[in-house]
Amino acid sequence: MKDFVKVGMELLWQRQAMFAGVALLTAYYFDFFLASICYLFLLLAEATDLCISKKVIVWKGGSVRETRKYLALVIMSQILSTLAIASFAIVMSWSEGPALHFTPLFLLFAAALFAAVNNHQIPQLLLIKLVIYGLAFIFIPARDLIVVRPPIDSYLWLQFITVGFVLYFIVDCSRIFVDLYRKNMRQFESLKLERDRAMRASEAKSQFLSTVSHELRTPLTSIKGSLDLMRSGAASEIPAELSPLLDMAQRNTDRLLLLIGELLDLQKMEASQIDLHLETMNLEEIVQEAVDAISHYARNSRIEVAFETSGEVLMILGDKSRLLQVMANLLSNAIKFSDEGDIIRVSAEKEGGMAIIRVADQGIGIPQEARDKLFKPFSQLDASDTRKFGGTGLGLHITKRILDKHGANIDFESVVGVGTTFLLEFETLPD
Repeated sequence: MKDFVKVGMELLWQRQAMFAGVALLTAYYFDFFLASICYLFLLLAEATDLCISKKVIVWKGGSVRETRKYLALVIMSQILSTLAIASFAIVMSWSEGPALHFTPLFLLFAAALFAAVNNHQIPQLLLIKLVIYGLAFIFIPARDLIVVRPPIDSYLWLQFITVGFVLYFIVDCSRIFVDLYRKNMRQFESLKLERDRAMRASEAKSQFLSTVSHELRTPLTSIKGSLDLMRSGAASEIPAELSPLLDMAQRNTDRLLLLIGELLDLQKMEASQIDLHLETMNLEEIVQEAVDAISHYARNSRIEVAFETSGEVLMILGDKSRLLQVMANLLSNAIKFSDEGDIIRVSAEKEGGMAIIRVADQGIGIPQEARDKLFKPFSQLDASDTRKFGGTGLGLHITKRILDKHGANIDFESVVGVGTTFLLEFETLPD
């Protein structure tokens, strides 16, 4: 019902232009008084329809009884408009006398075709309109045949037969549009059901990830604490042959904790539950802290991380822990995809009022065709079971989501086999 009245209001001025044009033609060529009366009747019907349509649009829905009330009002106003148009056409044909009634019949044809195309949302109303227009269509040429009683070769008979073909065309158009509308509505309902199922599945997945991640984090934290205690020698001296095993256990525990942290971050971001604690900070200090934090991992991989400071003060508004997470993701990726002896160059400088961070490695590079999927969740450039480099494919996705929250941009430049440079762009605070 709301769809129906919205379409009617969208076409309001087109209808008014047509009615005004027909009224002017009738007043000029036939009878000014009759044209004025019929046009006023049309305007009254249109005003009633507009008033009811506005009420339906602002209506928020309610009981079945209330729905039926509004439907009855819509049907009543539409019947009034239909009777006004049909009466106008009949009065115009009367003023013409027995003749070929091109103008009144065209008015009825236009109105009936408009109903066939735009009234398929309420089939019972469409049927009522077609019956009224059909009776008017038949009455106009049939009256001439009854009054004149012309021979079969008269144009009046041709007019009557043509009206029959036109009516068939309009009825067939109505049937086609009603069938198409019902088919589209069935498809729409099917899509709504699929959307609801997908949303429920997504919510269940997010809840599952959150629950499992929290349940895994607690025992892993205890395991990590025990491993740290053992490796420190506080509990007892570690035999030399066990040290490599403990190191391996610690690395894999750290890896699992990182994976769980990424899954929790993803769940929060999808639920729009991640909040930033913004404060004024020097971006260069954040970069330096991130480089210092990852230096041990880089040394173990025999890779150098060189921070080339510009000495500029790059003041921004940001969340320190989240920006450290961004830098840790970029630096760990750079180390992972680099070879022993490579140098990762990190810089932070001001360019045109923006703070620019560059993380440049000498690794395997990123092909241009991978650009579209690089920042998508669970995306791996090599997704095969035998891929050389591990990971969940969440790091860069989370990085981009965090930077989006900061109003910052991330991009990259890469040459396969030469290396990749990631660029982060932040808006600096005024001096």
